Amino acid sequence: MVRMNTMRTFFDGHAPHWDGYQRPSDFEQVGRIIDRVAPGPADQVLDVGCGTGILVPFLEAKGVRRYLGMDISPGMAAQFRRKHAHRDLLVGDFTEENLRPGSFTLVIVFNAFPHFDDGERVFARSFQLLRPGGRLVVAHSMNREQLDEHHRKAGRAVENHVLIADAELRRLYKQAGFVDVTVENTDHFYSCGRRPPAASSAARRSTRPGLRPRQAE
Repeated sequence: MVRMNTMRTFFDGHAPHWDGYQRPSDFEQVGRIIDRVAPGPADQVLDVGCGTGILVPFLEAKGVRRYLGMDISPGMAAQFRRKHAHRDLLVGDFTEENLRPGSFTLVIVFNAFPHFDDGERVFARSFQLLRPGGRLVVAHSMNREQLDEHHRKAGRAVENHVLIADAELRRLYKQAGFVDVTVENTDHFYSCGRRPPAASSAARRSTRPGLRPRQAE
């Protein structure tokens, strides 16, 4: 809770100027990432840590109609609503909000993952919220080395928010139940995992004694 309160205060303070921090290269990387994700009109997208809504125009260009943004910062949410009043937005902590399981086909955590203090909870919650076959994408417009250096210079609130190693990310994906996991650190960072189709999920659960499917809400 302390970390989330610190993040709320940090991002509230930066929110009015946030879009001015973005460089042309950042938008180029966003475009490349969304091209790779290749969402479409059939997707139900949850944008975790959506900030001022940098992903929204890129998703709309792919035909995404069903979208929910989520951010812990009321200041960021105010900027989002100013730019994207037609889009649904929830202000709250992703790991705590009571969203309906199986509501989304795509969960995107863009430029946000190191700010969470419980990475396992992020992956587990994403798995719960995805429909069978749905995908979790954790991505950044910078690569790991650039991102860690950026956070070291950005202030005490985020100076220790590093992007964990590829092997640890793979472990988190697989521990949560994701398959077809990809983790790549190039000139930006991209990772993706898929929730198994329904039949595969059922088979996987049957091999784990004592784990019962969560009841529908």
